[in-house]
Amino acid sequence: MKRFVRIAAAASVALTLGACTTGQLNVPPPINFTPVSAVLHVSVGTVNFAGAAVGLNVFETDRAPSGYTAIPVNTATLTGPGGFAGTAGSADPGSGSASVPMGAAADSFPVASFSTNMAAADGFGVGPPGSSSASVSPFPVQPQFFDAVGGVVTAFSAQRAIYGGQPAYPAAPSGSVGYPEGFYLLALLGAPPTGSYTLTVSYVQNSVAGSQTASATLSSNVPLATLPAPSYAGNGVGGGSGSINVPVGVSEVLIDITDRGPSARAGVRATVVVHGSGVQAYNVPNSLQFNNGDALRIQAFGFDYNDFELGPPNNLSQSPPLPAQADVTVAAQVNTVQ
Repeated sequence: MKRFVRIAAAASVALTLGACTTGQLNVPPPINFTPVSAVLHVSVGTVNFAGAAVGLNVFETDRAPSGYTAIPVNTATLTGPGGFAGTAGSADPGSGSASVPMGAAADSFPVASFSTNMAAADGFGVGPPGSSSASVSPFPVQPQFFDAVGGVVTAFSAQRAIYGGQPAYPAAPSGSVGYPEGFYLLALLGAPPTGSYTLTVSYVQNSVAGSQTASATLSSNVPLATLPAPSYAGNGVGGGSGSINVPVGVSEVLIDITDRGPSARAGVRATVVVHGSGVQAYNVPNSLQFNNGDALRIQAFGFDYNDFELGPPNNLSQSPPLPAQADVTVAAQVNTVQ
């Protein structure tokens, strides 16, 4: 059986999975599944979108004993305390509702004989689905509800892959788009209300129907300090270096760099991880082979917890120790040239 790093999600209708094959990433293979094999955990926290907006981070694991995805296809729905609701007027599912599907309306892909736009709760975070069809975007809009929140587009890429690449992560498994980075960010019109949030995961797997729930408490809705955008300069031979000034209260930063072409290297991604506050230097190895003259998109995510260390392949515990509150600060997107 494949180890699922990112798998497709299910729509809110019942699934018939008997005809599914392992040849597609967007459908599950037959597996020996029992509900007790899946362990769901969740933590929530605030998000600071480069000072332009605030929101909620949903940090979740739903793992098999192997440490990877327990239920490849499922629907995940978040409910919150009084005052929590998806931003009204958004195109995303859950707009204006206190019960928010984890997914994005802008994404649609085939599952068996119908289409779905939900993301799945998997082995590390609520994640965008994978798709074996090149004609279907496998990535949902992030942050959810961004289309109704002024300023967020300038702080966060509208559609992009939130997957880790080398050198921080190993080469992606065959057929996979990469390793999940764990977080799921919802943009809101105001600070998320404190209180209890519940994630419900529903599934039909091998004719077994059921659901799981897990809850977490947002104790404080004061966001982390704004994370400055990182610097970067290519070295002319495929790699480069840069730095980022990490504010106090942020213990770890993931920096994602994506080659946007026009060369054949378009889509190649690099991820580096830095720890500690103050000015932190980082390097992208020449082995990534970013092409000179290609456009690069750079985005940094800062955490008050060790996000990178809790995800596969670094951590394959079925019940990793999630933080009591998982706060994130997102730097403004940098567009530059290798």
